[in-house]
Amino acid sequence: MGGISVEPLERKRSAESQNQAASIVDLDTYIDLAATAISTLPGDAREEETKAKLITPFVEALGWNKYDGTEVRLEYTDSMTSLRPDYALFGPESETPDVIVEAKQLSTDLDKGEQQLCNYLRVFAAKWGILTNGKEFYVYRHGSDNDLPEKLVEMQVKDLSQANIVDSLRRSAFYD
Repeated sequence: MGGISVEPLERKRSAESQNQAASIVDLDTYIDLAATAISTLPGDAREEETKAKLITPFVEALGWNKYDGTEVRLEYTDSMTSLRPDYALFGPESETPDVIVEAKQLSTDLDKGEQQLCNYLRVFAAKWGILTNGKEFYVYRHGSDNDLPEKLVEMQVKDLSQANIVDSLRRSAFYD
């Protein structure tokens, strides 16, 4: 009786591909990988692709655990409003988000999204906000309910590791 032998095929990946698939553990690694992603993404990449390849890895590089629903909430909303920021980051025992991250399509001019992020910061009483298209990052601070959020810095992805303000957005700033 004849038979057919089936052997599993393993996908071969280069060492470079394996490194890129690894979890991002620090900001410098993120910056290197983001440069590659930006150079290979089409100019009309959708917001979802920008989030998956650039913004979620940035959140991870800041130390936030995307798998922990008490820390990171996607398309966050509460019972008071129908607003839905892309990412809401919560420190320990926080009732409201500490950081709101609003993602835009790679080709989007961020100036057009500032009002939206500022509304999110006020409505959700978040202290920090990040507006990004994956290439550019605007960071905001919201002092109190009566204050308007203040833009603190505009920076390119390559400048993230030199910006001291980024340390205020790291998970460790809220958990340690």
